[in-house]
Amino acid sequence: MMAEDMAQKKLRGSGGYAIARITDEEQKKGNLGGPELFLAGIGRLDEDRFVKYHCNKCEKEYEGSPAIHYENPNEELAEGVTLIEKGLTCRPSSKRRYMLHGSSRLLQTL
Repeated sequence: MMAEDMAQKKLRGSGGYAIARITDEEQKKGNLGGPELFLAGIGRLDEDRFVKYHCNKCEKEYEGSPAIHYENPNEELAEGVTLIEKGLTCRPSSKRRYMLHGSSRLLQTL
């Protein structure tokens, strides 16, 4: 994937937002019906694709990538809605073990 094939976009997450380089196809996946793009719709991105991120818990913006690690809790959040993946943590917050700042993926069964 060439850098000129990507654009910097703001991607919302449950604990803040990130500015990342994404493709047109990823942009389509991140559009969950509305004006904003969501990281959960896109899925996993490599660290080098992140430009900066904002952590709501820290109330700060940081350059580069958040800490990336993945868990599969398969936690039922509501009837028919299961949290299948957690992934991004604010680097300063990760030392305090705050989870999920950024990417959660839900599986909703109808």
